[in-house]
Amino acid sequence: FVMSFGVGLGPVPWLLPAELFAPDRCALGASVSAGSNWMANFVVGQAFMPLSNALKSACFLPFAVVVCGFAVFVTRTVPETKGKNLD
Repeated sequence: FVMSFGVGLGPVPWLLPAELFAPDRCALGASVSAGSNWMANFVVGQAFMPLSNALKSACFLPFAVVVCGFAVFVTRTVPETKGKNLD
């Protein structure tokens, strides 16, 4: 899991702000992105054991539903940056 996450969605919160924000706002965007990433990691860490105890082998199902929801959100709202100027 860690290896596939590291080469897949793991770096997105660290790389995407540089593509989306103008240079004068990049630091703020990166800090909000990093803070959101760490908060989400904390929530997952706190929620996993209670979910695991309650749902047993289906404990990853709620996380899969959230990921699918965010995939739809990202597909619809994150702009394509290929070939665009940073300014």
